[in-house]
Amino acid sequence: MAVVYGTVWLLLQNNYDILKIGLFDCSWGILMADYDKTFARFEALATSIKDALETAMRMVGSGIAPMSEDIDNLYSDMQELRIAYDEARSFAISDASPDGIMEDGLPIQVYRDAAVTIERERLFERIAPIIEMLRKFCSVTSDTEAFEEALKPFKKTASESLQALRSSLDDANCRTTAPGRGRHGRIP
Repeated sequence: MAVVYGTVWLLLQNNYDILKIGLFDCSWGILMADYDKTFARFEALATSIKDALETAMRMVGSGIAPMSEDIDNLYSDMQELRIAYDEARSFAISDASPDGIMEDGLPIQVYRDAAVTIERERLFERIAPIIEMLRKFCSVTSDTEAFEEALKPFKKTASESLQALRSSLDDANCRTTAPGRGRHGRIP
């Protein structure tokens, strides 16, 4: 009997380790890492463009025409900004956003929030069965004292893993949720 429980626990432990490595240690996987890079690139380009436009306005206000190279750089940065914006939008609509297809022309933060919401929903969908398995495992009892003793270390580890998983999920939810904790505000 203890062998069966040990085998079940190994499966649970392996699933949790994969989950922990694949989702938490990698900032919610490749999608969010790519999105964060795209968002950072957009912000850097937007700042550069704002600075270039302010400089150009000061020059024009002083009666000086911007240099051809400055105009070319500004144009190139604006094209790159549009590419980053389109990429950000594509993350938000790639797998069906919460509100259906999102229109073009919204602030980039709207697309970022939608992408985070989609990824958070995926995270909870993947983790819910593991949490349920851990809960069930923690509630297993035996009428035979020897088997109950054999289960104790496994149940303790399962309980600790369940707590760690809940804590990690709660932290992830708090980091990515705007006011009002969203659909998954309460961790199971």
